[in-house]
Amino acid sequence: MQIKSPSLKQEYSIKTTFKFFIALTLLFTAAFVGGCQNKSEQYEIRVSTNPWIGFTPFIYAQEKGWLKDSKFKFIWVVGLAENVTLYEKGLSDGFTATQYEYFNFKNREYLKPYFLIDRSNGADTILSNKTIEELKHSDKKIDCYFELSSVNMDIFKAFISQYGFDEKKFKLQNSDQESTAAIKAKASSNPMLIISYEPYVSSIQNNGFKKISSTRELTDIQVIDAIFLDERAVKNNEEEVKRLKEVFTKAAQRLKQNPKEFYETIKGYLENQTYEQFMVSLDGINWIDDKEYEKALKFLQKQKIPTDKLIR
Repeated sequence: MQIKSPSLKQEYSIKTTFKFFIALTLLFTAAFVGGCQNKSEQYEIRVSTNPWIGFTPFIYAQEKGWLKDSKFKFIWVVGLAENVTLYEKGLSDGFTATQYEYFNFKNREYLKPYFLIDRSNGADTILSNKTIEELKHSDKKIDCYFELSSVNMDIFKAFISQYGFDEKKFKLQNSDQESTAAIKAKASSNPMLIISYEPYVSSIQNNGFKKISSTRELTDIQVIDAIFLDERAVKNNEEEVKRLKEVFTKAAQRLKQNPKEFYETIKGYLENQTYEQFMVSLDGINWIDDKEYEKALKFLQKQKIPTDKLIR
């Protein structure tokens, strides 16, 4: 008996921790049913992802039915840290994320990037209720909110290094993206700092926070998004990966050709982000095309990330 995955919209509507655990239970059941199969023989290749601007072509492709006959099934989560939970519990066969999430995995022997998606150039953002100078001269601890087990930690370290902060000045608090997006700038008299990304940044700004830096200004970090897959699941499914890459490219082209139609198709996943905000957030990434590919490849190789499975 095959258990069908929830639909894309149903999965992404799992907003609370309780509902997330219900989803995990369903996935545990599905994993148990398919447990006797080799990964390469599984009916589905499960990939966890989130509504980062660079991943929206997957949403568009799903909504258009282009993935209907694909082996790839997407599990939509709120934050990057959930990728670790799902993969390490055997509930997914891969994820979309940055190279820094890849380093957070204890067991990554079989994990490899299969195609590159984008490079963050401003969409990963540092926000505060104070200016950088006010933060530097504050006598109070700075309350800092972000996903501690994600690329946000690396962005935080790059930020304090570039602007000359003492890490002891910050009080780090683990916060998923939805919780972070609900924080009000006037909720505390203490200085606060938030690290987030679109589509959540728009909500955070509406709550009174202002951008003080981003991956565009941070010179010591390159944040590259890719799809990472367990090579055991991909074995004998290489053509499926190629088709997924083709579908992604097709969806990204639709975005360039008709951004309004693209936005209308996926807006239910964008945390109330307006069309204007969506278009602004696109300026925060560079798609990894032929112009960007070699630079990204060299950077990943410098970080000793395996690149032998990459589809260009």
